[in-house]
Amino acid sequence: MTDEEIDSVLSKTFGSVMGNCAALVAAGAHPLQIAACLAQIAMSIYKEVLPPEEYEQMCDKISDSRGIIREFSSIINNTNDRVLH
Repeated sequence: MTDEEIDSVLSKTFGSVMGNCAALVAAGAHPLQIAACLAQIAMSIYKEVLPPEEYEQMCDKISDSRGIIREFSSIINNTNDRVLH
């Protein structure tokens, strides 16, 4: 897969997940409930597919990027400018 194809798939996946999150909020789910579910799913996937050392590095990278993560409401309609791990 080329970098452009990877970017396209990632962009589509991100858009789909954001759309589902927006729909859940519109249906009355609390954003913290959604975030808790997404965080648990993400960490479980990272733990399963990464070797232990890379999993620890990913956890550190996520923690280190806390200052550059934008608020959900600022990206819900704009998926072109985001931080992906």
